[in-house]
Order: sequence, then structure tokens, then C-alpha cells
Amino acid sequence: MTRNLLKAVATDPGADSVAGNLVLLRGSRRLEVRPSYTQNSENVYLYDLRAGLPDSIQFGSITKKFDRQVLVPVGKETSYATPHINLTFGPQTVFDNIYVGTNYRPEPTGSGFWTVGSPLLPLYRTAVLTLKPATPPADLQRTAIYAATLKGGKAFVGGKWDDKGQITAAIRQFGSYRLFTDSTAPKGSLVGRPSGQLLFRVGDDLSGLASYRLFVGAGSACSASSTRTPHSSPWPATRSVPACAVPPSCA
Repeated sequence: MTRNLLKAVATDPGADSVAGNLVLLRGSRRLEVRPSYTQNSENVYLYDLRAGLPDSIQFGSITKKFDRQVLVPVGKETSYATPHINLTFGPQTVFDNIYVGTNYRPEPTGSGFWTVGSPLLPLYRTAVLTLKPATPPADLQRTAIYAATLKGGKAFVGGKWDDKGQITAAIRQFGSYRLFTDSTAPKGSLVGRPSGQLLFRVGDDLSGLASYRLFVGAGSACSASSTRTPHSSPWPATRSVPACAVPPSCA
């Protein structure tokens, strides 16, 4: 695809045969597209997507689903919804007209795996993403949207739940998403005492820390307090958590 143009290429059957037409399908409708030109023994088919987006493309015995579902024009607010997802684009979200596809894949555990557009398509301003899980998680307060990969990678995005069991967040790029529940509080631990100093590690299980403060008291314990960004906090904005056992002589 280039801008509004769909380009399909098929091997030329040869001078003794007539090249077949490319067939675009949408519901019960059918549109046949003749080859626009032949180049390097290949037939090239061109179709202006502004005339309508097909559900699938057929050539001979081969049928492929067309994965673009909505045109997002520059300079205009656009909304798109499926049973699994809502998308809202502002007038300045995209640099140029783009065609966006979405996909939802249920998973044995968790709420599923959502894919929106292609990470190769940059956004100028944020878009608004709403995920609609079939069954909302039990702990909504600590469950958020995470950018995810099929191999298990994840990065916190955030989100706010509504009374319909749907979660909405602003996204800065296209990608794939999962819902995760951050059930483990931030914690600190004593790593070592190099050169007579105390070395601590403070971390979080999922959503991360915007900042933190580590306290070492005069007793036998130390604590860490973490501060998160307002929209991302499944825990209180400032929370002291047990960090480690420290002998009184080290205080």
C-alpha cells in the first residue's frame, strides 16, 4: 500500500494465456480489477482504496483477508469500534492519511491479546485506545494496559476503567497490548556493603516507579517509599514498603 493505493502483484501466465482479474470482496459484493500493467513478467493490479475497503482479496484459488479496516484521514477526528476495541483519532493524531487494522486473539489465561495498526506507522499526537475484555479482571484498581509481545515482553501504558468494564488510555504508537494486574507492592533489598557502604536495590514487579525514597532507621529495618505518576498508580501515590534487615550499627 502507498497512500491510498492498493498494489497487488501476480506472476504473468505468459503470452499464450490471459491474465486473471484480481477480485475484491466485501460482504456479498464483488469487484474485479484488471491488470493495470505488466512489468518484469509480473502483472500489477492497482486499486484506489478511497472507493471502499474490501474484506478480502482473491486471486484464482487464493483468498487473503484484507487487514486494514478503517481510513484515518489527517485533519479530521475519526472513531472506530469493534466488539473488542474502540479507537479515537484527533485531527492531529496522524501525519498523513493512513489505513488501520485491528485484531483480537483470546488466550487461555488473561484477557486476550489486542493488536492495533503497525508499529512502523508513526503518530504525531496520541490516539485514544479502549480495550473491552469479555470478562473484566477482579482487581480493576491494579490492572492496567501494557504494550506487549507474543514472547512475553511488556511495558506499562496505563488506563482508566469505566462502569462498563472497559479500560481507556492514550497511546503514542501502534502495537499490541495485554492487560496485567500488578499485585506485588514495590520493595527494596540490601544488595551488599562494598567499601564500607550500604548498597540497596529498589524495584517494582510490573508498572514501575516514577521515583522513590529509601529510609534506613536507627532500628533493625529500613523502608522505601515510591512515587508514581498520577494515572498509573495501582498503589497509593507514596507508599513505604519493607526493604531489608539492617543491623543497628549500620544505621
